[in-house]
Order: sequence, then structure tokens, then C-alpha cells
Amino acid sequence: MINEHDKRVLSDFPHVEEKLVLFWGYPEFLDLIRELTQSNRTEIRQGFPRSVFEDIIFLRDLYLNQLPLVTRESISEIIEMEIDKKTNNHDVWSIYSKL
Repeated sequence: MINEHDKRVLSDFPHVEEKLVLFWGYPEFLDLIRELTQSNRTEIRQGFPRSVFEDIIFLRDLYLNQLPLVTRESISEIIEMEIDKKTNNHDVWSIYSKL
């Protein structure tokens, strides 16, 4: 069963989205990805919903494999186009296929 937590998308975390765009194209981008996906704290954290985590990993893979083709402007567009999957049946995977 899908709950409201699972329906969240990357754009529901504007502070994360802004950092991803800001760091895109720089080596520190991968450090940011590690910071977002791995906890080094001792307390238990809820973490991102699975769909948001998958989008972050997708952006990491895009960065590693397509960096010369994807500019900071286009990554902003990719993130902006990333829409609630359930409502509009769009996701970053379908957007990536159009690059």
C-alpha cells in the first residue's frame, strides 16, 4: 500500500533540489550525493521516500555517465520536469530517455 510519504517527489525538498543544481558539474556533487544517501549519524532518521532516493541515485548516474551532455541549465529542467509520478505518469527516467 502506498502512503503519502511514498508519493513525495524530489521537488518536495526544495533545499535538496537547489543544492543538486548548485553542485552539478563540480566534483563536490558526488560528495553531496553521498551526504544525501548515507547517514553517518548515530540517531535513527526517517530518510527520503523511496521515489526521492531513486531520483537522487538517477541524478548520480546521469552525472557519472552523461556529464558532458547535461548542462546546469538542463539539469534544472530535468528536476523541474520531475512531476508526481502517480498523477501525471512522468518521472525522471522517462525524461532521461529524451536526452
